[in-house]
Amino acid sequence: MELISAARIKGFRSIADLELNEFGNFNVLCGLNNSGKSNVLRAIYAYFTDNCEPGIPLEIDRDFHLPHAKKHRKKQISVSVKFNIPGNFSFRKGLEEVKHLIASGTTITKVWERASINTQYYINNSTKPLDYENSQRIEQFLSLIPIRYVPNRVLPIDVIQQQHSALRDALVRRLGKKAPRPTELFGAIEETSNTLLEPMSKHVKDLCPGIEGVQLKTPDNWANIVFALGYRLKDLGIDVDDIFQGSGIQSLLMFETLALIDRDYFQQFGWRQAAVWLAEEPESSLHTSLEAHLASYLSEIASEQGGRLQIFATTHSDMIIQHADSAAFLEKGTSGTNLNPERDKRAIIDLSASAGVSRWTHPLLFCPLDPLILVEGKFDAAYLNEALALIKPQRCIRIQYLAQMDEEEDAGGVDALYAYLKSNKSALRARNIASPVIILLDWDVASKKAQFEKLFSKHDPCKVCVWPDSAFNPKLGRSFRGIERHYSDRMISEAEKLGVTVARDADGVGVIEKENYGSFKKKCNEVVRKGLRPSDFNLTRTFILELWHLAQA
Repeated sequence: MELISAARIKGFRSIADLELNEFGNFNVLCGLNNSGKSNVLRAIYAYFTDNCEPGIPLEIDRDFHLPHAKKHRKKQISVSVKFNIPGNFSFRKGLEEVKHLIASGTTITKVWERASINTQYYINNSTKPLDYENSQRIEQFLSLIPIRYVPNRVLPIDVIQQQHSALRDALVRRLGKKAPRPTELFGAIEETSNTLLEPMSKHVKDLCPGIEGVQLKTPDNWANIVFALGYRLKDLGIDVDDIFQGSGIQSLLMFETLALIDRDYFQQFGWRQAAVWLAEEPESSLHTSLEAHLASYLSEIASEQGGRLQIFATTHSDMIIQHADSAAFLEKGTSGTNLNPERDKRAIIDLSASAGVSRWTHPLLFCPLDPLILVEGKFDAAYLNEALALIKPQRCIRIQYLAQMDEEEDAGGVDALYAYLKSNKSALRARNIASPVIILLDWDVASKKAQFEKLFSKHDPCKVCVWPDSAFNPKLGRSFRGIERHYSDRMISEAEKLGVTVARDADGVGVIEKENYGSFKKKCNEVVRKGLRPSDFNLTRTFILELWHLAQA
């Protein structure tokens, strides 16, 4: 759910004028303490609720950008949000005028002024505020998007307890579908609660040694039928209430609970069309492996197919940055909060480490919970990414090539890859065995496979594979090298339409001149980037499925 695609904040606390673009499903802001990261979250929260944080209303005199106040500027705070209305966002009956007003790509600006009782709304670049009727339509639209603010200093158990009624509602709705007899009620409640919590229970069990699962505390007799829900965890064989768990477990339960409730609302009610989470440093109180799993989990729930959740978080964690779709580094300048122009995640991680915000992360340990396939070049990576997304999208598998790893644009080729792996064997061996590294060589360097395999022992989380000749397109001859010899007829035809010439011999087999091959590769990559079809993988499907199964080790 990429509902909010951009935002601009002016005159709010440490922010004089800050513009953020290219938001994705899971977005993170990193930077030193007091750089203004949380003020971005507070400004977005105020946009939807008129509160800077839950229970704290926006006040112009307190929240206006102080350096501007000293210059006797007009006290005005504005937040502009550009909305990208996704296909599964439905305007209920009676909101036709709202839908007409809010087209995808519309920017809505909300302005607070000291001299004005009411806030004003502006559409796109208009300098004229909306009238009362259209302002009400904007408010109706914003009401379709529940927003959650999770401060860093909040106690996770307090958040969980605040959600008891929502949890009970979710349980009762599911229970109502079963319509149990009175004599079966308490057994049905327990069974339904176990089903409701099954994904959460599995996550906690996998992540926390000694925890055997999570259950809801539910009534077992008529005397307790009016009940307050909570969690009971079986810890080393003993039932322990949630309030007695450590802060890390409570934090994990908190995010799982919020996700469970929001998913349930989307399924049960038509009026809630999306949810936006604003979380301050979600990694707080977590040890490294839990931190990594939470980062993966937040990315997963924000990126679900057909999902309706968008997450914004501040962080000091390289793990959180690694799993984000969009990352930004904020800095405190003489005029307030500034945005560093760097937007590449790998570069932001390095920038964050050099600034002392987070630890340095070796490129080969980037996203340590996801299997990694190393290929020789960017064209291989583009094709394989498309293939895995279409054939086996269930688990995230990272595809990288050498230029991404050592930041050299001209890095590539089998010899450079071998030298890099040889120099970084210790980092490779530090990866989890459940998240292996697969080194994928082109078919025309198959003779080097044994050389690569000698770099690793049988206990290392590393495997070496070669594109097989069985996956060749029989209509392409030996002049087609590397990944391009596996391309489908349609892909070659589309590349020809872009201006490359492929000759055919007497048998109809494609031939291309060596001096034209560089241009041919680029045109083919344009075809890949435009999107491929399942039929484009008829020749390579079997091998790609083998790679996928290897990555599941």
